[in-house]
Amino acid sequence: MRRTTSKNERTILLLLLLSAIFFVVLFFIDLNKKIDISKRSIIGSVEFKNNIIQRKFDDHMVWETIKKDSQITNRDTIRSDSFSDALIVLNDGTKINMDENSMFYLDISGEDQTLDLSSGNINIRKSENSQEDLKIKSSGSIISMRDGELNLNRQSDGVLTMHVEKGSASITNKGRTENVTSGNVAEIDGNSMEVKKVPFSLEYPANNKIFPIKPDRHKVIFKWEPKETYKDVSLEISRSSDFSGLVKKIEYPKQTEEIELPLGSYYWRINSDVGTSPRYRFHVYKESKVNGKLPLDDVILTFVEKLPAVAFQWNENPLAKDYVLEIAEDKKFNKLSSMHTTKTNSIAVDNLNQGNYYWRVKTNPITSDIPEQVTPVKSFKIQKTNDFPVPEIVRPNGIDLGQDEYVQNGIFAWNNSDELIRFRFQLSNDKNFANYIVNESVNRNFYKPSSKLNKGVYYWRVQGFSASGRESDFSSIARFKIIDQEEWDLRAKESLIGETSSLEISENQKDSELQKLKENELTQKKFLKSPMNTVVDLSGKKELRFDWEQSKDPNELYLITIFNEESGLKKPVYQAKTKNNYLTFDKLDKLGEGKFSWEVSVLSKNKVTRTEKGNFVVALTKLKSLKPEDIEFISPSVLYKEED
Repeated sequence: MRRTTSKNERTILLLLLLSAIFFVVLFFIDLNKKIDISKRSIIGSVEFKNNIIQRKFDDHMVWETIKKDSQITNRDTIRSDSFSDALIVLNDGTKINMDENSMFYLDISGEDQTLDLSSGNINIRKSENSQEDLKIKSSGSIISMRDGELNLNRQSDGVLTMHVEKGSASITNKGRTENVTSGNVAEIDGNSMEVKKVPFSLEYPANNKIFPIKPDRHKVIFKWEPKETYKDVSLEISRSSDFSGLVKKIEYPKQTEEIELPLGSYYWRINSDVGTSPRYRFHVYKESKVNGKLPLDDVILTFVEKLPAVAFQWNENPLAKDYVLEIAEDKKFNKLSSMHTTKTNSIAVDNLNQGNYYWRVKTNPITSDIPEQVTPVKSFKIQKTNDFPVPEIVRPNGIDLGQDEYVQNGIFAWNNSDELIRFRFQLSNDKNFANYIVNESVNRNFYKPSSKLNKGVYYWRVQGFSASGRESDFSSIARFKIIDQEEWDLRAKESLIGETSSLEISENQKDSELQKLKENELTQKKFLKSPMNTVVDLSGKKELRFDWEQSKDPNELYLITIFNEESGLKKPVYQAKTKNNYLTFDKLDKLGEGKFSWEVSVLSKNKVTRTEKGNFVVALTKLKSLKPEDIEFISPSVLYKEED
């Protein structure tokens, strides 16, 4: 007998179908969700960090390693690795010291400023002039502080300890509220909350004290004062916050002890039969001297028509909040010609006239108890001349290039005076330049070829022009060689397999290797197409297209991520999933000038089956010079000098 579908069954089937459609829609929304980090609210910055500190945006699952001076945005989650610590300063002046293996979440939006402590130890200092309370949530408790200083510790078992150093703070747990004043500690364990007086006061070293030292060991003075009567007492020093291993333990210590310690970060406390003091952390760091790098001492900076922008650079100091550059016409700096404050270790100054100058850099330390550092005084001279310096050849010069590599990765680059804003680029197969393959005017200090060259030896040179049209002499003549693409591929293969020279391989071996290359072409071929190892000129453009090979499996997805690679960091600026084998990127304001990379991961059933990375350098109209390090960043990995 034929069975009929009941009304209830049809309703259930319809609900299941609608649910399936709903979740498919959610999947595609997530699939095409774009990560945007440029429109976030900046709430503070990292003034100091040691080792590895990471943050995660609230709508992003990827942890990003952050550096000193990195900006902190609202709803960031911050965490520290083992043997790591950091000082974060919020816009309202609130200072947060975090110890190793700590993690918290910040939400400063709206009326309630909130910090959610997940684990570890933090020290919070709020200014006396603060107008808003900061709420700290942890282990089901809510702490509210207006000003002062407190130490918080959340253990792995959820026990929360709050020690008030200065001022007062209220704590609420399970409907019970207590006001904790300076010199007292509150401990919350599940449903119980106990407030008690601290039995010992740790006088020195203060919490988060830093000792910058020259030798590898330092004698640290410890001072403490009892607040209770005790029978047994010990001073304990440890590398770990739980004091699982002790570096030093002194039974019945004096109230002032001097202990020699090597470089490192430490915790210390006073332990006794009547209780334990709060734990304090201090650091013994190797002193990092600040020295000026650029401009070189006694260097003469010349110009013809336009006064130069002088580039100043010095080495970084991890204990500096910022730096003050001072420039004067006398060695004693009685009258400053220019003064600039910056958080970075370099700056360009363009307000200096002709003359002799002296310069130095002073550090502004992260805490008042760290001494200021001053670089040795150096001098330089700005002098007017009649002739522009000739452009200096960078690459290619004295190398071999395959025919395909010449078009894909061959970039002619040269260094030049900032006053030269336009160039005449000439390429010839005759070293006397009796005829030209290319004779073009370019507005940058590089030239990207657009067509192949035949096998042979080639020569090139450049001449610069100033804004007024005055010309420099031609550069020296550079020479390179174009070789057959198969020979280039074989050389690349030899480099990978450890062969020293193609001349040492017999003709039969050559043929065999070439055949292997052809047979393995599909498996060895990279699937990223463009932009690859090139300069991308975005002048007047509204979008940049990224292309890669289409997968044979139509169900595979692609995850593309674009990274800013400036200053040696890999900072993600954009990410998206797509089924297409291309991405049209129209948010060009996220790129700017400099070094970038992009990465495509092939996703099959939510698993990454292949990942490949490409590099490119962005140029804009205002770019005057391609940096040497940018040239290296996009240069072919295998280059061969031409044999005479």
